[in-house]
Amino acid sequence: MTLYLSTLKAQVDTIYAMPKNLIDASLKQGTTQYLVFILFKQMPKQSKTFIWDRKVSLKQVNGKEHIEVVQHWYGGDSTDYRYVYSLVDKENYLPTFHKTISQRTGIEAFDFYDNKIKGSDSVANNKKSSFELLTQKLTDVFSQTLGFDLVQHQVSPNV
Repeated sequence: MTLYLSTLKAQVDTIYAMPKNLIDASLKQGTTQYLVFILFKQMPKQSKTFIWDRKVSLKQVNGKEHIEVVQHWYGGDSTDYRYVYSLVDKENYLPTFHKTISQRTGIEAFDFYDNKIKGSDSVANNKKSSFELLTQKLTDVFSQTLGFDLVQHQVSPNV
């Protein structure tokens, strides 16, 4: 999971849901590598190539089972390297924590709650520690079968 908060807008987005049993069945633990090629529209004669290394495992956090995703993104230059760490609640697939570290952006870490996304105050040197995105649930549970919540996002004025 990658979180680019600089592109958030105060709008409700469409949620495409997949049945929980299909997600459970397709969730593969272990390490996978991807070769990623990016061609930039604004610079059509330039491209970047990356190797993304992703490890997925299950982890107990506060008595609940979570999906832990650890990623290393390697590029042609050390400034392209990015470390990404994510925790997702296995019961409903909602994120609970996300952190990225890169030379360009520094450390950015977020805690996810029922009613907000907040810059994590427990991560040292977190450049997003004052960030807060308020959320309002549209329904308690979209569907027991799907296991997803619908959420409306509203950016708070102190962002």
